Order: sequence, then structure tokens, then C-alpha cells
Amino acid sequence: MRMRWKSLSRRVWGWGCGIVGGALILALVPLWLAWQAENRAAGAAPIRRSTYTTPAALPWRAASDQSGHIWVTFPGCDPAPRCAYPSPGTLATFSLAERRWQQTVTLPQGFSQPLNLVVDRQGRIWFTMFMTNALGMYDPGLKVFKQWSLKTRDAGPWDLAIDSQGRIWFTEHYVNKIGSFDPTTWEMGREVATPAPDSHPYGLAIDAHDTVWFTENNDVVALIACYHPNTQEGLREYRIRSRGTSTSGVTPHSIRVASDGKIWWTEGWASALGVLDPVLAVAGTNQGVKEYFYPGMGATHTSGLAMGTRGEVYFTDSLRETVGVRTPNGHFAFLKLAPNAHPHDGMLLIGGETLCVLEEFANRLELLAVPLSITHS
Repeated sequence: MRMRWKSLSRRVWGWGCGIVGGALILALVPLWLAWQAENRAAGAAPIRRSTYTTPAALPWRAASDQSGHIWVTFPGCDPAPRCAYPSPGTLATFSLAERRWQQTVTLPQGFSQPLNLVVDRQGRIWFTMFMTNALGMYDPGLKVFKQWSLKTRDAGPWDLAIDSQGRIWFTEHYVNKIGSFDPTTWEMGREVATPAPDSHPYGLAIDAHDTVWFTENNDVVALIACYHPNTQEGLREYRIRSRGTSTSGVTPHSIRVASDGKIWWTEGWASALGVLDPVLAVAGTNQGVKEYFYPGMGATHTSGLAMGTRGEVYFTDSLRETVGVRTPNGHFAFLKLAPNAHPHDGMLLIGGETLCVLEEFANRLELLAVPLSITHS
């Protein structure tokens, strides 16, 4: 009788635990689903990423061609803003399809360190050589290098972009100008000086109307400027902050044009992104400008920049060794890279799906899969 009672009590206890356990599971499932949804919305899903050691040291900038290749410059130094010696640098190409480095090309004697680069419709690689004041070109099909000296001595060509006519535009970092080159005539074109002295032009981008936008990197100046070669308006400058407000640490670096026509830039030491709406802009003021500061303590340097296809803005912080993203709803999320990675200007979004980040001091190329919904944590 006692054994039957024990057996019955065990069954009742088991049924009770099962009922309570089932109820507990039913109560927790909605909470778990809500937690998962919240994490997805906040960007906590795992990131698909892969890294590749670069074939040379100190990768600086990347550009993609129409054949699924990433071209990378290796100046062999960290511009600050000059390098100790103008020895020839390196270009290398990485295949996205094969996920491997395919070609490494050392620049010929008489050339110097390639810094920033773009790829034209013919697949030619154009790059600035800031130490020897020249614009270079490499034709991968013909395996031919060419170079042209700038009009102004010691100009320091820095960033560059191509307009709809195929003209190459570049910033002249040391002499406060922008310049151009016409590949149809193989001649240097016009140069335009900034009204602000000691402006140190840095990043450059071109919008759908062929307006040339660029950053003025000196924090004493802290301006965004634009120039349209086909109008008589001249070069216009826009303040990042209102007159009388401190701009200490505001050293605008990379600049990009979003799909809605707004102009975004990184702000260097200020832990911020900036954006200008050209529709609201008034030259000489900061009308139409907004700054977005991201959280965190300690040293920071915001430099690389890429525009997502759904309104997200990607950027690098070289001193924190992170990739950041500002989501369309205004949230910031971050991804930690390798120790001493120092991702500087080397950031590129390819096809709206693959984010390429160059880790300058770690000598790595990192590829991050970027889905349409933000999954960064």
C-alpha cells in the first residue's frame, strides 16, 4: 500500500511539474521572442565577417571596379600629413569572387606613394601621389603606368573623384585648392582656391549634378565647400557650426553624397558625423547642417565613411579600432576590430551588401556582410 502511494505521489508530482513547466514555458516564450526582436532591432544579430592579410604593409584606401575586384593602395607609410621618404608604393587587387589577392604591382621608379584612388569606366586606376605632387594612372589591361605633375608646386594631391564627364577632381591639401585633370586631353585643368586660408582640403565627392564637394580639414576653419565647374557661382563654403561656437577638434575628413542628395562627412577628433541638406544650405552659415555625436569615452578619431542603401551611415573610428553605423532611426552601433587595427580612410561599400574595411596597422582587409536590415552590434 505504501509503495502504491509513493508511485501515485510521484505521478502526481510529475504531472504537476509538467503543468507548471509547460505554463512557465508558455509564459517565457513571448518574452524570449520580444527579447530577440529587440536585439535584432538594436543590431545584436551575429555579423558575417572574414579577414585577409594584405600583401603589403599599411593599406590606406580601397576602390572597386566593374569586374568584382577591390583595388587597394599601399603608400608604405602613415601620412601625418607627410611621409619621411617618397619611395614607390604598391597597388594590389583582391577578387571578391575568389576571396583572394590576385595581383600586386609595385609602382615604377620615378613614382611615389599612392594614397587615394578611383577606378574609371575603362577600368583604369587613378591615384594621388601627395609626396611628389603628381596624379598617377595604371591601366591593368595594358600594364602601363603614367603620371602628371600638378600645376601648383608642393600642392599635396589628396582625395579624388570622377565626374560624369570623366574628369578627375582632387583636393590639394597643402595649398588650399582643388584641381582637375581631363583624361581626353591628358592635361591638367583648372585649379580653384578656397576663400578660407589654411583650409587643408581633404575628402572629396561629386554629386549627381557634378557639383564637387569637399572637406576643409583644419579645425580652425572647419568648413564644407562646394564648386560647380559649369556655373558662375564660384566656390562656396558652409560652416559646420554657427559663428562664435568652438570648432576645436572638428577636422572633417571623408565626405560622401547620400542617395537623397544630402552631404555627409566624418568629423575627426569630434566623435561625430555631420550632414548638410543642400536645399536648406546658405553659404557662410551652418543653415541646413546637423551633427550627430556618438557615445563613448577616451581617444577617438572618426575618418572613413560609406553610405548604406537604406539610409544607414557607416564609419570608422581609427583610435577606438571600431566600425560604427548610424541607423536610419538615429541609433549608433559598433563592431570592435583587431587590436591596433587603426581603420582610417579605408572604408568601401560594394553593391550595398559588402562592407570593405582596411585595418591599416594590422595589415588586414576585412569584409562584412551588410544585410538590408541592420545587424551590427
